[in-house]
Amino acid sequence: MLLRSIQRIMALVGLSTLLLIGAAVAFGQGMGAVEIAYVAFNGANPDIFLTDLQRGYSHNLSQHDAYDGAPAWSPDGEWIAFQSDRGGAVKIYVMDSVGRGVRLLTDMPGSFTVPRWSRDGQRIVFFDASRANSLFSIRIDGTDLRQLTEEGVVLEGQVIDLAIEPNASTDLRAPNGVLTMFMRFQENVWGIYVTPQRRAEARLLAPLGRAYTELPVWSPASDRVAYIAANGARGDIRYDLYVIDVASDGSPGKPMQVTQSRQIESAPAWRP
Repeated sequence: MLLRSIQRIMALVGLSTLLLIGAAVAFGQGMGAVEIAYVAFNGANPDIFLTDLQRGYSHNLSQHDAYDGAPAWSPDGEWIAFQSDRGGAVKIYVMDSVGRGVRLLTDMPGSFTVPRWSRDGQRIVFFDASRANSLFSIRIDGTDLRQLTEEGVVLEGQVIDLAIEPNASTDLRAPNGVLTMFMRFQENVWGIYVTPQRRAEARLLAPLGRAYTELPVWSPASDRVAYIAANGARGDIRYDLYVIDVASDGSPGKPMQVTQSRQIESAPAWRP
């Protein structure tokens, strides 16, 4: 029973790692973030946590027995959209920055995943998990549902499933446009690389281990990167959250391990 629960959770986490890149809908972040929301789970109860990098502590925001994942900050940093199956099917919810005021947005049949905020913070964009390329938006009060794409129509940009294949990679440009980072599988180890122009000039920012499966995230100020890295030996692999400073020329700082627990961390999101 526990194994089936974990397999179900991992399937949901896989859904939560879908990203819409280069799409016509623009999503924004602010500057000067010192907090990161992330998902941590041990067994069958993933929750959304918030870590304060300056004070050095983390706390559980969602505190629910169901699956809670895919946190996405509002542009003003006051709200978090997330997906949860606390009502049965996976739906889109919002809560405030301290975990209060939880409310359901997608109160209709179906399963909905990967919430993202519009730049003005008035709407949330999300996918219908049961239909390919079905992108919707809704106002933050749960009204004015709109379908943004028709079934069978390919989205502008790329919808990427982050189950990374060997030798596959995705470019992630910093918010200030100066550096680009990408993942490379080299000498049997995944690593984060940064480059100002061409990949041939890229330098290693941080090693991630052989079991790496998740994209890193730029801070809004483009001076730090949050990422998940695998630790431990075979049969006892753990996934922890790290943060590393990045100079304007791509020079790496010393990695800071943010979490050190038996839980599996995932889906880091910087607070604007």
